[in-house]
Amino acid sequence: MKQYTLSALIVSLILSGALYRAADAEGTDKPARPRPENSVSVEYTALGTDGFDQSRYSLKSTIKLFSLGSMKISAWFGGEYIATESAGYFPDELCDLNLGLGARDENNIFEVFINSRSDRPFHSMDETAAGMYVFHRVWPRPHGGLYAGLIYFPFEQIVPKKVVPVNVPFPFLMYLHATQELFVMAGIPTIVRWNPTEFLFLDFQYLPSRNITAWTGVRAGRAFRAGPEFAWRQHNYLIAGREDKDEKLYQDHKQAGLKVSYRLFYVVEISLFGGYLFDARCFTGEKYDDVNNERKVRDGLILSAEAKAVF
Repeated sequence: MKQYTLSALIVSLILSGALYRAADAEGTDKPARPRPENSVSVEYTALGTDGFDQSRYSLKSTIKLFSLGSMKISAWFGGEYIATESAGYFPDELCDLNLGLGARDENNIFEVFINSRSDRPFHSMDETAAGMYVFHRVWPRPHGGLYAGLIYFPFEQIVPKKVVPVNVPFPFLMYLHATQELFVMAGIPTIVRWNPTEFLFLDFQYLPSRNITAWTGVRAGRAFRAGPEFAWRQHNYLIAGREDKDEKLYQDHKQAGLKVSYRLFYVVEISLFGGYLFDARCFTGEKYDDVNNERKVRDGLILSAEAKAVF
């Protein structure tokens, strides 16, 4: 059994569904239209430096399948293809594939998922992760409340064996407050979306251990937002055929630039970002703090474009 710490990508994966459902509740104090239950998004990112060029193509979708009473059953899919040109120290092609099935109602959330982020996705169990989680709202509030839950990874030892010798579910707490003016998710991830005035906004997101996004600027209602953004991005992959099965390939960098977002008829949101990439590197290790075979990547430019539709 693989023995991993709670990696940033896994936490991001298992709670991405919860985040989507929590965002669904935004503005529930004055619902102006039926809440969308389906979404699809495409994104392209390109970074270019001297000796390291990378393109990322991403597709994500959440689809409601059917309802059982007040319980809504949904499926979600996420796929990312990463093409890189380097001096041979980074894989030419990588994939990150996610599949999930979930159920939710006003007070409960449940999901199961499978993920593979590798140069040969789903080649074997060494390149595959799976898990499940369940949340229950133990302290309901008018615009959210406190959720308690359990997260379980059957193929990973989340709690160190010297603490708990067998693989057990991991307890978790999450607090949610969602209105049009203020959205707060406190837990993993931690997310704040604040509109202090009619013309200003602040977005902040933290995913352990090295994924941070801060975006602030001006807005025109909920249709247009523009301003500077800073982000610290970290990705990790399980390379097929590695001798140490606990070893990952890490890639991280910082970026700063200008981001613009526009919602068309509240159905399609288009986001554009252009900026400067710095403090970039790739390395191997069992954990993020285990830095082996480190290669620095020169500073350069980064551009991205995303389109998301909800319906």
